[in-house]
Amino acid sequence: MEKIFKLEEDYKKEIKNIEQMEEVLDAMRTDARRKTDAWIDQLLYYSRNHSTDEIYPTLNEMQDNMDQFDVSIRKHFDTLSEEREEVTAKYRKDLGRLEEEYYKRKKAEDSQL
Repeated sequence: MEKIFKLEEDYKKEIKNIEQMEEVLDAMRTDARRKTDAWIDQLLYYSRNHSTDEIYPTLNEMQDNMDQFDVSIRKHFDTLSEEREEVTAKYRKDLGRLEEEYYKRKKAEDSQL
């Protein structure tokens, strides 16, 4: 039974690590979006006397870069999701094996009495 509790502890730690990574990625994405929006606002403010032909290519490039960053972050989220599924599958498999061993041992002990 002790092995089962240890396995559950390890599983919770691994899931917590994955969740922490997701939080970090989300914070990075939010911060990057906030900064990009602030830069765009500043660019628009300080270039208000310039031709839009000069400004909009830069704005479009900034938005494209942000979109590429979002795609990259989503790929990392997908990877973490796959990792979570693998960890959960391994946990369930190991838990099933340990429970089976425990019940076999318990049954053997009961039959000896």
